[in-house]
Amino acid sequence: MIEKMLSPFLAYRLPYGKFLHQEWETLEFMRDAGIELISILPMNTINSVGDAYSDYPLIWKWDSVYDFRVLDRQMEDVLIHHPSARFLVTVDLNSPVWLARRLSMDSFYEVSNCSLHKVWKQLTFGYLNAFLNHTESRWNDRIEGYVIACGRTLEWIESQNRKPSILKNLHFRDWCKQHGLPALEVPLVADGMPHCHPSVYDPEKEVAALQWTRYVNELTANLVIEFISAARKRIRPEVKIGVFYSHIRNGGIFGHLDCERVLDTAPPDFVLGAACNRSAEIGGNSGYIGVTAMLRRRNINFLFECDRITSSANLKMSEFVTLSGGIWEGWKNEAEDVAGMKRELGMALANGLSFWFFNIWGGMYRAPAVRALIRRAVDVWKTYAPLSTGSAAEILLVIDPESCYQLA
Repeated sequence: MIEKMLSPFLAYRLPYGKFLHQEWETLEFMRDAGIELISILPMNTINSVGDAYSDYPLIWKWDSVYDFRVLDRQMEDVLIHHPSARFLVTVDLNSPVWLARRLSMDSFYEVSNCSLHKVWKQLTFGYLNAFLNHTESRWNDRIEGYVIACGRTLEWIESQNRKPSILKNLHFRDWCKQHGLPALEVPLVADGMPHCHPSVYDPEKEVAALQWTRYVNELTANLVIEFISAARKRIRPEVKIGVFYSHIRNGGIFGHLDCERVLDTAPPDFVLGAACNRSAEIGGNSGYIGVTAMLRRRNINFLFECDRITSSANLKMSEFVTLSGGIWEGWKNEAEDVAGMKRELGMALANGLSFWFFNIWGGMYRAPAVRALIRRAVDVWKTYAPLSTGSAAEILLVIDPESCYQLA
């Protein structure tokens, strides 16, 4: 029996860190515009420039010591400014600094390695279970879904997942045996296996590289499956689960290539993907880092994260750090903001996808023209999102996860 796909939803994702408290007025605007679903970020992790993702105290204090009053306070603070809010709650399974230092292993950068560490898994599953026990008993009338998050930027990314380690090396031979494959030598350094072509491995001449790449991708996939399965046991049947995963359209993503097994074994209700990993130029292709048709076939919705950098966005992280270049190159003025966001919203509407506005470091949605567009977009969304019959595109771009293993 084919289940009905999750109806497209519209949401607002709160800013990271200290910028959250500077943006309560934007939350109030979203409330007035008619956005009821709010994504909160009760995180224990620091980001890549060393700042805390959350400006609240740690929830996860020690092995089995949790202070869920901190989580309650975050939700209560939102309700002060948006009393009717309903929540999508991120469950941050990355290691707090005290655990990463103790194990000499940081899941933010080594999620495949952590998947083989018994102590890390025991403690992290303990945190997941305790977190969900609390939210499902204390906030079950408010929570509509969870985002199960781990790895770099919560997206299950491990850009050096080919990097060897003692744990991965020891387990590799067993993995080869389980899969009926020859027990090849493991690489001594990351990407230490030369390839004949700059971009592609030869499947006949470079078997070791392909086998190792498949192995490390399966490690991450196994962990995604285990976390989703554990979460399902703790939540109400109607509550949805999402993951930042299956981003195989983004060539810089590693750890996602075994995504079809995850989607078939422990299917989430929705998969999330960022927009800012694709060209932001007006007239550019935009598009999704997930393969939407692959998800649709399995009745899994795609949540398009609109994290485009608007002309009013704050990129000053601290006195010493201002983000620039690459994905942080944003739209230049309000006219581009409006045109670009119309494009993003239009694509989501046409394809029957979910959508949220992410106010990353604050300032994203303060411009009057942008706010006028969001107000109009909410009205259009409520009318037309349930009616979408899908894209009328005549060109199909096929991306095969199996073939992607051969990309160097």
